[in-house]
Amino acid sequence: MKSEPTPMACVQAEDILARLVELVPGSLASKCLLAQCKFLVNDFETARFIIEKVIKCDKNFSQAQLLLARIFLFEENYSQVCVRVCTFACARACVRASVSAYVDTTPCPS
Repeated sequence: MKSEPTPMACVQAEDILARLVELVPGSLASKCLLAQCKFLVNDFETARFIIEKVIKCDKNFSQAQLLLARIFLFEENYSQVCVRVCTFACARACVRASVSAYVDTTPCPS
């Protein structure tokens, strides 16, 4: 079975995102987008490497946790899929709890 060539848009996006990550190395969102692009072109190893670095910086970055779960799913590493989905759910719950706590303690403007 012959694999389809990588769409030119993905190649261009990879180039742009790689440059953005170089220019703004602290941008976790940019790194997550680059990892997602690598994932879309079936470069799972690089995608996992990038996304694991993002998660080391912010374990509650739910988008990164979910992408890592997708990578593990494609690699058929099902035990890690469960771990990442649970971590994703916990991260989302933490964000909701933080927002609720903020809303509950913030007075309404008159």
